[in-house]
Amino acid sequence: MKSLATWLLSVVLFAVIGGASVWLFIQGGGSEHEEHDEHAASAAPSEPEPVVARDETGCVVVRMDRQTQDRLGLEVKSLEAALDQQTVAAYGSVMEDPSQSFTVRAPMAGTVVAEGHNGWPRLGQVLPAGRAVGGLAPQLGPIEHADLASKLAAARADEQQARASLDALRASLQSKRQLHAEGRIVSDQLLQEVEARVAGEEARLRAAQQTVRVLEAWATPTSRPSGTLPLTGGKGGRVAEILAQPGETVDAAQPLLRLTSFDRLLARVSLPAGQRIARIASVSLVVS
Repeated sequence: MKSLATWLLSVVLFAVIGGASVWLFIQGGGSEHEEHDEHAASAAPSEPEPVVARDETGCVVVRMDRQTQDRLGLEVKSLEAALDQQTVAAYGSVMEDPSQSFTVRAPMAGTVVAEGHNGWPRLGQVLPAGRAVGGLAPQLGPIEHADLASKLAAARADEQQARASLDALRASLQSKRQLHAEGRIVSDQLLQEVEARVAGEEARLRAAQQTVRVLEAWATPTSRPSGTLPLTGGKGGRVAEILAQPGETVDAAQPLLRLTSFDRLLARVSLPAGQRIARIASVSLVVS
């Protein structure tokens, strides 16, 4: 009996120990599986955020992590306030200042003549102010001939009138001198007044005769004076254009030379159609 009880006690004890061992094994395996699942869940990569996206205003936003920024060499800095001026590229040309230009014109119709040892000015030659650049031999046209004939007729009429008045005054003076010599009533004052009037009419007759001679000389081609009218360069400058040559016949007010100065130049710039510039801060000139 005693050995049977001992054997039963041993069996029960081994059964309890085995059950406890099995229970502990099951509990340990479940916890390891849960830890493995948790570790696997934590190690599983999360869904990456999109690199390029748009914010609530619709603007494109590029997201980069710190490693990507360092690898690309990107630096983040605060923006500084600055004024951005509008840049407009326009094409143009450099031109002379019109206020520095001077045109030599013919004072009347005639023939251009080169005078002096320098001859007619050359293109690019610099002429000082007031220098004579040449001469003009006058040539009368139909209108000038008609005007000259009218003036000549008036001058001849003045000559005849002065001659007739002078003859009458001389006769009056002669009679008054005779009366004065005979002692009749002719005062010295009256005699002097008549002599003064005679002298005035003589001067008037000489002036009328001189005017008639000058007009007759111009009206007759064979006796016309051979002198020339000087052509001066005015304010002077560099010869930019030669519009006539010596020997050419020109009309009155016809341009002969154009002088200019390149000390100050102007730039003519053409902007694209419809474009405006409100304010120009700075200008850069590129010459090609």
